[in-house]
Amino acid sequence: MSTDIGQMIADLQRRMQKVEAQSRLKSASLDDAALLVRDGGGSLRAVVGQQGDGTTAVNVVNGPPPPVPSAPVVAAALAALTVTWDGSFEAGAVVPLDWMRCEVHVGATAGFTPSQGTLRDTIETPQGGMVTIPLPYTEWHVKLRSRTSSGAVSAATSAVAETPRKAETTDLTAGIITADLIAVDALTGKTITGGVITGATIQTDSSGARIVLDANQLYVLDASSNVLAEIEPADVYGRSRFITYNTVSGTDFYSALNAADLTFGIVGETDPDEEGRVSFTDLGGAPGFPYELSLSSGNKTGVTPALISMYSGTGVGSGDQEIVLNAAHTWITGRMTVTNTTFTAYTPTVAGGGSATFTSRTGWYYKLGKMVYFNAEFVVASPGSGSSAVTITAPSSIYRGARQSFPAHGQSTTTSGAVMNGHAVAIESGSGAVIDRISLSNDGASNRDNILNGTNLLATARVSISGWYREA
Repeated sequence: MSTDIGQMIADLQRRMQKVEAQSRLKSASLDDAALLVRDGGGSLRAVVGQQGDGTTAVNVVNGPPPPVPSAPVVAAALAALTVTWDGSFEAGAVVPLDWMRCEVHVGATAGFTPSQGTLRDTIETPQGGMVTIPLPYTEWHVKLRSRTSSGAVSAATSAVAETPRKAETTDLTAGIITADLIAVDALTGKTITGGVITGATIQTDSSGARIVLDANQLYVLDASSNVLAEIEPADVYGRSRFITYNTVSGTDFYSALNAADLTFGIVGETDPDEEGRVSFTDLGGAPGFPYELSLSSGNKTGVTPALISMYSGTGVGSGDQEIVLNAAHTWITGRMTVTNTTFTAYTPTVAGGGSATFTSRTGWYYKLGKMVYFNAEFVVASPGSGSSAVTITAPSSIYRGARQSFPAHGQSTTTSGAVMNGHAVAIESGSGAVIDRISLSNDGASNRDNILNGTNLLATARVSISGWYREA
């Protein structure tokens, strides 16, 4: 088969024309490779495609330093500084196309060198912007510098100094703070309203007359910082007390109140037994005396205190209350009932009168604990007889540990119409409520200190006895 050389040349020419008319690299590809971009001097400026770390990207490298930003405008804010950059550069330079950001650096001195440690914020647009940087209340210095996409960085601007400002009245108006947490070193104001206030010390003023609450107790102080009152959660004896202080004639006294005691003492005394005290005690179901209210003068070392104790419940006797007095080692105990000075009537028994009969036998008494005051009287109707001693009964059994005597008065005994005076006596060998002897006399030779017997009870004779005695 013959070959037409002319035809082949025409075909090649036609195909070359089509290739020359297409865009360059239209059908090119980079298979696991990268395209290197170099500048006119042959320096590598970009790597397009597969990178050395296995990623695929457009990596710009070895770019020139960007121009220096214009100086920042720095203003004081509340606990912060505001830094503003207007988007321009020194000497009117134009923003380079590989520009990435403007860095804001803050240092403690004007000569600080910007570094990763001084970088506080960035402005990400070449149009400029403002950032706010929280800082402590001292002078700070601010510098800016530009950075490109290749990592090149410009020189820093000159430092601009400013100091954050503290809060002013206009910063804290009603309702302006609604955050869940405020953390400050000092807070000054008029009113704090809330559920919980926690702190080491809360006080109404830093000096002068004030109220102070610290971790240990609550104090009330006068203008000279002397403690006038305090609330102790627990003293050295475990007592929670409200205490007030006062000075009388140069001696410092205190009074303390807790749930069961009111105590009085001298400041500096360390023994609680030396305090005067009014106390209420639950005796824990002790037989007869479940509750005690007592008043004590205090027990100075070696000195027995004066003490008054009152009990409710069923005590030693038949009643339901007990009062116990102690003074100078002497105890007086017994039942004491005072009910609006009520006097109780009783009928005394008269014996030893022989044939005597009586128009009346009357009596009454009044009791204070174990002490009884009484009055007994009888009037004779028919005369008596015999030599037995006349006796009469008291309202209750008489204590026989010693003789007890009572004033006595008689009329028409022994001698009709005669008025006599004497005494009645309950002797040790007697028993019960019986008053064993009645002695009357009108100083006559025949009846001086006469012990009343049956023959002395003349018709119309009248005998009265009254006085105190101790019950058995």
